Amino acid sequence: MRAFLLCFIVLTMLCYSKGNCAATAVPLTRLRDVLEISNEMLSTNPPVEVRAVVTCVDKSYHMVFVQDATAGIYVEGNLSPTFAHHFGDLVELEGISGPGKFAPVIKELKVRVVGQGTLPPTGIYPFSEFAGGQQDSQWVGVRGIVRAVSIDRNSWHETVLAMTVASGGGRFTVRVPIAREQDFSSWIDSDVLIEGVCGSLFNTNRQLIGILFYVPDLRLIKVETQAKEVPFSSLMQFSPVKGPQHRVRGKHRQG
Repeated sequence: MRAFLLCFIVLTMLCYSKGNCAATAVPLTRLRDVLEISNEMLSTNPPVEVRAVVTCVDKSYHMVFVQDATAGIYVEGNLSPTFAHHFGDLVELEGISGPGKFAPVIKELKVRVVGQGTLPPTGIYPFSEFAGGQQDSQWVGVRGIVRAVSIDRNSWHETVLAMTVASGGGRFTVRVPIAREQDFSSWIDSDVLIEGVCGSLFNTNRQLIGILFYVPDLRLIKVETQAKEVPFSSLMQFSPVKGPQHRVRGKHRQG
């Protein structure tokens, strides 16, 4: 019984200490600082007070991405209906940080819209910069070749265009909300430039298993070149150079 009471007292003191530290610590004011501290420190839930722009909102899971001048991060949105998050809003955010299920996160406690924000400059990166999760939650751009497109009406709160894109020897998926459904099949095998938030897919062991780009607006996907049609007579002929990454659309000449 004495051993039980002793353990209880020690645990209570530890919990109080952690809570007291989180409540009295000087808030982190740069998102880069949240990303760079250790998981051990994050487990004490340091407070955060930042001014940042909302880079993406997913109503399905009430998640928000924000970015300041130093970095981007995933935010567990406040479930209170008093604030609706909108893409592009400049906000003052108060919350507590934590290690998250893959990368550091912020749990939103209080938020105030300051005005219309400015999106951060879009750095264009090769796929190798995303493959290991290095750009998780960051606003970035990437070029690739569209391999598949579909309309997804069930997986998200809203209807989205789902895409599979090949880039630099790897593949990633894209989801972007659309106001109306249309035929995107002509995009297959097109070269595209995509701007959005780089998200990470991971398992219960905090291991990266894929990359998912959250694109908040269809206008942020730019078709740069579309697949060319070539005569059937020119297909499968010898060439000393490496074959194309693009598929080809055969064109049969009648006559």
